[in-house]
Amino acid sequence: MKKLLWSIIIVMLFPAALFPQAWQRVFGSEELTNMRHQDLPNGAIGLADGSVLIKVGQTGNQTEAESNWWYGKKIKPEIPVTAPTPLGWGFVMKVTRAGNREWMKVLYPDIPGLYNPANEGWQSQYHIAQVSPTSDGGFLAGGWTPLMQKDDFAEVPFILRYDRNGNKTWEAVYKNFREDKFSRSGVQVVGETKTGVAAIIFLPDKKYILLKADSKSGNTLSTTEFPAYSTSSATIQGSETRIAQSGEIFNVECTSPDGRIKSPGEKNIYVTKYSPDGTLLWRKEFGGDREDGLVGTTNLTLTREGGAAFCAYSLSFGPYRDYYAACLDRNGNTLWSGTYGRPGFENWACGIVQTSDGGFAIGGTAAKNGSQVMLFVKLNAAGTKAWEREIKNDDGNCYLAPSKDGGFYYLGYTYLRGSAGGDTYVVKFDAKGNIDGEGKRALWRFDPKK
Repeated sequence: MKKLLWSIIIVMLFPAALFPQAWQRVFGSEELTNMRHQDLPNGAIGLADGSVLIKVGQTGNQTEAESNWWYGKKIKPEIPVTAPTPLGWGFVMKVTRAGNREWMKVLYPDIPGLYNPANEGWQSQYHIAQVSPTSDGGFLAGGWTPLMQKDDFAEVPFILRYDRNGNKTWEAVYKNFREDKFSRSGVQVVGETKTGVAAIIFLPDKKYILLKADSKSGNTLSTTEFPAYSTSSATIQGSETRIAQSGEIFNVECTSPDGRIKSPGEKNIYVTKYSPDGTLLWRKEFGGDREDGLVGTTNLTLTREGGAAFCAYSLSFGPYRDYYAACLDRNGNTLWSGTYGRPGFENWACGIVQTSDGGFAIGGTAAKNGSQVMLFVKLNAAGTKAWEREIKNDDGNCYLAPSKDGGFYYLGYTYLRGSAGGDTYVVKFDAKGNIDGEGKRALWRFDPKK
C-alpha cells in the first residue's frame, strides 16, 4: 500500500517520469502488395489530455498487376488501370502524450447509397477536408462524398462526430445542396460552437453556405448564404478558415494581383473576422511591397484570448524570404508582428500554433544551395523569439499541434527512416525545444473495416 501511495505521489509531482516530454516516432502501414504506400499527414489537433489527433491521407501507385490483385481480392478499383494510378484513403489516429498509437479509424459516412471503403474498395472517392476538436475530447470531421447511385455522380457534403475513443456517435449527409447529378459540394470548414456545430459548405460557382447543425445529431438547424472570402477580383493564392467556440469565423488569405507586380504600399495578406451569422466584422491587411504568400494548411491559429495569429512567408522585409507572423486581438488590433528564420536562407513558414504557455510555435523549412532543413521557432506571448531548432528532414510538409506541457507536436512525412514509401513523422518538442530518440518506425496492418 505504501509503495502504491509513493508511486501516486511521484507521478503527481513528477509527471515526466510517466509521460516523456520529448520524443520522435515514425508511423507507417505495411505494404499490402509491392505498392509504395505513402502515409502522409494532412492535419493535426491537440487534445485536452495532452495527446494528438493526426489526420492522415494514404496514397500509392497501382500498376496493372496490382489492379489484377485487387480484382482477385474482389475489391473493385476506382478505374481499371494499365498504368500507375493514384490510390488512397483517409484516416485519423490518436497518439498519446507518451508517443504510443492508441487507436486508428477510417473516416467515412456509413450510409446506404454512399461510397463505403469497407465494402467497395479503398479508393479515395471521398474526401475529409478538416477535423476539429470537441469539448468532450472527441472530434468532428467534414468533407464530401459521391452518392454512388445509378446515373448520379453528384458529390455531397457530410459531417461525422466521434468521441474521445474514436467511436462514431453520429453522421449527417446534406443532399439538399445538390444542383444536378454532376454537381459538386462539400464541407470545407467545420467546428463545434457553444450552440451546436457550424460548417462552411462550398457550392458550384464559388458560392458558400453557412450551416448550423444540432450537436447531438447533426440535423440542420439553419442555413444562410456566406460571402465569398475575398472581396477583390484577384486570385486567391492561399486561404485557411477556422470556427471559434463563440461561433465567430476567422479567415486568412493571400491574393495574387493577377500576375502583376504589387504597387508600392500594396498589401495582399488579409485576416478577416465574421460574426456567427456570417456578417463581416473586420478585415485587416498585412505584408509589404514585395512577394508575400501562404504555404501549408496550418497558417492560422485561434488564440485563447479570442483573437487569431497567422504565419506566412515574405520577401518584403529583407533580401531572402523570412517567416512572417502576426497576432491580432478579438477586435482586429495587431498585438505584435515580426519576421523570423535563418539569415541567408529561404525560409518558408507553413504552420503556427498557440502553445499552452501563451506563446506560439512556427514551423517550416529553411533552404539554401539545394538543401533544406525543417526549422522551428518558439515565440513568447509578445512575439519575441525564445528559441530555434532544426530537424534534418527534407521531405517537407509541416503541421503543428499544441501539447499540454507548453511544447508542441510537429507532423511531417519522411522517406529517411526505413520506409519503402513515405511515413508519418511525429516529433514531440518539450517547452524548452528538446527532442529525444531517432524516430523508430511503428508498422500496422491497415484494415478499412475497423
